[in-house]
Amino acid sequence: MNDGSPMKSSPDEFLDLSGTLALIKRQFRLFVMAAILVLGAALGYLLLVTPLYTATALILVDPARKNLLGPAEQATTSSGVENARIESQAAILSSDKVLLETIGRLDLLSRPEFGPTIGLPEKLARALGFAIKPDETGSDLINETLARFSQSAVIRRKGATYLIGVSVSSRDPSDAALFANTLAQTYIDLQVQSKVSAALATGDILRGLIDDARQNLAASEQALNTYIDNNLNRLARDNAPTDAADLSKALSRTNAARLSAKITASAAEKALMQKDWNSLSRTLGDDAMSVLANQRMRLEQRLSGTGATAEADKLGLRARLARLEEGLNGRADMAIGALRDTAAKLDREASDYRNRIRELAFQGDLAPEVLADIYELQQESDISQRQYGTLLTRLRDTERQALVQVADARIVSPAIPPRKASSPNRKLILGSALILALVLGTGLAFVNEYHIGGVTSTSQLSNIIATRLVTSVPSRPQGDAQSSLADLITEAPLSAYAEALRHLRATIDQGAHGTAPGGKVIMVTSSAPAEGKTTLSLALARTYAQAGQSTLLIDADLRKPRLYRYLDLIPKLSLLGYLRGKDAQAELPRLATADPKSEAGVILSNERGAFPTDQLLQSGRFTDLIGKARAAKNVTIIDTPPIGPIVDARYVAPLADVVVLCVRFGTTAQNELRQSYTRLLQTVRPGTPIIAVLNHDETRPRSYRYHDYYDQDAGA
Repeated sequence: MNDGSPMKSSPDEFLDLSGTLALIKRQFRLFVMAAILVLGAALGYLLLVTPLYTATALILVDPARKNLLGPAEQATTSSGVENARIESQAAILSSDKVLLETIGRLDLLSRPEFGPTIGLPEKLARALGFAIKPDETGSDLINETLARFSQSAVIRRKGATYLIGVSVSSRDPSDAALFANTLAQTYIDLQVQSKVSAALATGDILRGLIDDARQNLAASEQALNTYIDNNLNRLARDNAPTDAADLSKALSRTNAARLSAKITASAAEKALMQKDWNSLSRTLGDDAMSVLANQRMRLEQRLSGTGATAEADKLGLRARLARLEEGLNGRADMAIGALRDTAAKLDREASDYRNRIRELAFQGDLAPEVLADIYELQQESDISQRQYGTLLTRLRDTERQALVQVADARIVSPAIPPRKASSPNRKLILGSALILALVLGTGLAFVNEYHIGGVTSTSQLSNIIATRLVTSVPSRPQGDAQSSLADLITEAPLSAYAEALRHLRATIDQGAHGTAPGGKVIMVTSSAPAEGKTTLSLALARTYAQAGQSTLLIDADLRKPRLYRYLDLIPKLSLLGYLRGKDAQAELPRLATADPKSEAGVILSNERGAFPTDQLLQSGRFTDLIGKARAAKNVTIIDTPPIGPIVDARYVAPLADVVVLCVRFGTTAQNELRQSYTRLLQTVRPGTPIIAVLNHDETRPRSYRYHDYYDQDAGA
């Protein structure tokens, strides 16, 4: 660093505990405001948010599939399979199907908590007459309700156990318990329904297979019977003649009688449907039915020929006719039923005859091709019978399972209404808000300290521009009637302000080592206008004059000269005129004017340059003037324009032995201060110290314990 002091590469290198505490103290107001803001927002949220209550039901999942009709069939499974099954059940529990079924059971669409509602923005839009989005469809409303209910429901497995927690949050504790229990029960009911549906679907498939098996069985039996019927004579010839011939004749008679009974029954049913009683009596050969049929016919004739007969006679005839028809129907039903029974009995006898003939055929000495045919037909019949029996057994088992299905899970701990709200978590929110307030407050304090806010302490100033040559000058005391703070140097030499300027003088004297031969040249500048550099320059010149040093103060702020106003002097010769060639023969004593309140001399400018003045300050005339001042005076102080917005000071800096950078308390922007300091480092001669002065320091007058050393009457 040019001033020879240790250079600080970043603010972090200067931070220690005491420095951090001092920083927090300086930014305490901002810190408190951030904390109040965060904690206030947290408290407001806790006051406005609706508390939610969470109820939890526990479901125990049995990973083994249950079969109440065959408990021995339940196989053991590995732990991996069991875990996968339990996780699958948890996923099913939170599926849209289960949630939608629960929504329907609880009628959540009609509940304001989950059902569709109109938000505040939409209400305001409708009230103001603005266009709103079109009405939602039924599916949209259901989806909104599903989304809200899904957010309030939490399905989570309890560790590595077989338990699944079903938690639902609601504004009402009783509703929370009701919703959780209903969701758990809905899941179990749907599981049972799924099992029953699967069993019934299996039954439908088995019924189709049974129909096919029945047809195959009938076809195989018919094929065998047809083969035996068509080969009775051959079978009788190849086996014992007497038995086979007798069985063959008996089977023929039985088949003929069976066919006759079926034909007679069919003809009788047809006549009964047509109410052809005479044909029915002839078909059945029932004389009694024939007599009843004749009586009915005569009654019909009498009823049709009554003409104007009394209504009572007609009613009597109709009643008799109805009784006769009832008797005919009953007799016909009995006769047809008897024929059907006879046909069924003859079917059984014919089947018995065929089986006996089969046995005789297998016992006899049949031709190989006949034996192969009968064996093949017999095997097909046996296979069809076994398939048919197996399918019937499976169907009966499936039907029984559909009646006794149970879920693989059960509720082991129903949800009960909670006593305390689960949300918001007041302790967590307040604790988090407190931590956030601390972090935010600290962050804002550091940001304001190092980047945004003004400079409020010398330690902060030294951190910002990384220099140890820092001092401060207090602000004007309240009620002070002085026209300028610089007047306190002569009118109140024991004031805190005058003492601060003497500290600044000592810092300059101690830091200005290795200067050019002759007197010291001190440049006073600032980052921006209105930081008090002109007042500071005048006060510093008077301080040196009081110390017995021959002092010259030059107002080199040619853009906006103000020193002549503070001194209430109108110079005969101005610096601007001298540098522009006017009064070119003027010597230094003629340019300088005496300060009315000290022994210091001043070179004033009362003209405001309406053109760029940097060329004048880099001219040989100005350089020669500074050289003459250095030779004639012990201390030469140059008041320059702000180095931030004006370039003039950058041409004066190489001529200075010491640079004083004036920083106004709480006002100077930190980025501008850093840029100004960087520009000074780039323009001053190597080794030139740069002293930062915190001007108008509002914290200095609060040091009451030093007041005994200051002039109380001076307001210091």
